[in-house]
Amino acid sequence: MFKIGDKVSHPSFGVGDVENIEEKKVLGQKEKYYILKLMVNEMTLMVPVNKAEEIGLRYIIDPETVPDVLNVLSHKMDDEMDGNYKQRIRSQTEMVDSGDILKVAQVVKI
Repeated sequence: MFKIGDKVSHPSFGVGDVENIEEKKVLGQKEKYYILKLMVNEMTLMVPVNKAEEIGLRYIIDPETVPDVLNVLSHKMDDEMDGNYKQRIRSQTEMVDSGDILKVAQVVKI
């Protein structure tokens, strides 16, 4: 569980800070939400606490992970790309949505 002040990355919206954790009533049900203040355009985003992992919300990477990401980006791709465009897009979307920075780096490399 994230806490107020944590720096996080959302797979679709980028990096931001957990500004607050609030309970909101949406469609008649109370749920806890992370209130994120995103760096781009200072947009505010609400992410349900119970869906944060599924969505791919993650901590920003630490300095020790940077060499691993650079390693993925600097090496030649081993496999041929699947010729099926729809399957390739679906696979790449799943990789980005996973929140795994090394999988995201693989997609960026493509």
